[in-house]
Amino acid sequence: MNKKYALHVARTVLIGCLGGLTGYLLNLPLGWLVGSMLTTSICAMSGMQMPVLWSLRSVMIGVIGLMAGSAFTPEILAHARQWSMTMAGVGVYSLTAWGLGIWVCCKFSGQNRVS
Repeated sequence: MNKKYALHVARTVLIGCLGGLTGYLLNLPLGWLVGSMLTTSICAMSGMQMPVLWSLRSVMIGVIGLMAGSAFTPEILAHARQWSMTMAGVGVYSLTAWGLGIWVCCKFSGQNRVS
């Protein structure tokens, strides 16, 4: 890895950490995850190079899984029945968004359904 790429990776990690800390301090749900995703996404969409090491990415997938799983406590799961209509709505929304997304891509961008 060359020095310039290493600096870009270090900057990406620093931006993600600062965003995660901000999300945590703002008491966002899964603040470390949401904050880092928001900051790195904003930077990437503004044109900044945001590379990451694939080996680090693989480790972080496991960390994200642990963080998300630890957010589910027995108290939260005890209230799951109260969310049945909400979860059904999420399912309907997801299927509708999926279908509309395919239709828009096929109709306006000339893609086929497989693409």
